[in-house]
Amino acid sequence: MINKPISDLGISSDVFNPADGPLVLSFPGIWTPDQMGEDVKRINFEWDGKNENGQKINQGIYYIKFSVVDPYGHTETIIKDVTLIRTDEYLRLNIYNTAGELVARIEKTEAVSDLLDINLIKDIIYINYGQKFDFNIGGSNFISWDGKTGQGKIIDNGIYEIQVEIRTKNGFNKIASKTVTIFVLEGDKVLSDTNNPNLFPKVYPNPVFVETEEAEQIIEWYKAYPGEIKIKIYNISGELVNEIKGDLNNKYIKWNLKTKNGIPVSSGIYIMVLYAKKITGKTEIKIVKSSVIRNSELSENLN
Repeated sequence: MINKPISDLGISSDVFNPADGPLVLSFPGIWTPDQMGEDVKRINFEWDGKNENGQKINQGIYYIKFSVVDPYGHTETIIKDVTLIRTDEYLRLNIYNTAGELVARIEKTEAVSDLLDINLIKDIIYINYGQKFDFNIGGSNFISWDGKTGQGKIIDNGIYEIQVEIRTKNGFNKIASKTVTIFVLEGDKVLSDTNNPNLFPKVYPNPVFVETEEAEQIIEWYKAYPGEIKIKIYNISGELVNEIKGDLNNKYIKWNLKTKNGIPVSSGIYIMVLYAKKITGKTEIKIVKSSVIRNSELSENLN
C-alpha cells in the first residue's frame, strides 16, 4: 500500500562505508504485507555493500534504482547515486624467506590502535612446536602464528623477514619490516631419540686408545637445540674428574681426556652425566660410559 510519493525516499548517507555499518534506505508511506499498521510510518531496507552472491564490491559510484508499483499497476521510479568507499581495517603479518618468497601470511580483521613499533619484535624468535607465538607490534596490537607455512608445514629454522601491515578505520596505514632468526622448538628429547634410545648420546672413539696427550673423545647428542649443555665426568670411584660446558645447539662437545686441572687422566672407565638446559627452561639428563686406554700403561701391564 502506498500513500506517499517515493520522492520522499530517505537515505542514510550519500557516501557509504560498509565498515561503519549498512546503508539504510527508508521508504515513507509504504506498507508491506509483513509491515502494516498505523504505527508503521517508514519501511527501512539495508545494504551491506555486497552483491547478490555475498561478495564485496569495489569502491566507486553506484546508482540505486527504486521502483514501486501500486495496486493499480502504476510504477514510480527514482534513482539515487551513492559513493561507496572502503577503508577496511586489518592487521597483517607477512613472513618471507631469504629468497624473497612469501612463506606465511596471517591476518586479523581489526586493529586495536593506531600504533606499529616493529622494534618490539625480538631479533631471535623461539616458537614452541604445537603452540602459537604472539607478535607484539605495539599499542596492544598482537597477532599470533603457529610457525607453519601457508601449506601447513613447519618452517625450517633460519633467517626470515617479518613484515607487518596495519590499517585502521580512521585512515592510519603503515608498513614496517625487520629481519629475524626463527627457531621452532620441538617438544621431544634432544639428548636421545625416543624411537632409538640406544643410539644417543654416544661417545667416540670408545674405547679411546691414547698414544699422545692430544687425544680426545667426542660426546654427541641427538638433536641441536638452543640452550646449554653441561657434562660432569666421574671416575669409577665416583670422584668428579672434570666438568665441561658448551652450546646445546652444536650437537656435540669434545673432552681432551684431562682433569679440570689439566692433568691427563689414567686408563679406566668414566661416567659422563649430560645435563641439557633448553632455552625454554626445561632440562634433560642422560648418562653414558667412556673407556680410556693409554698405550703406555697397557705396555707396562703387558710387561
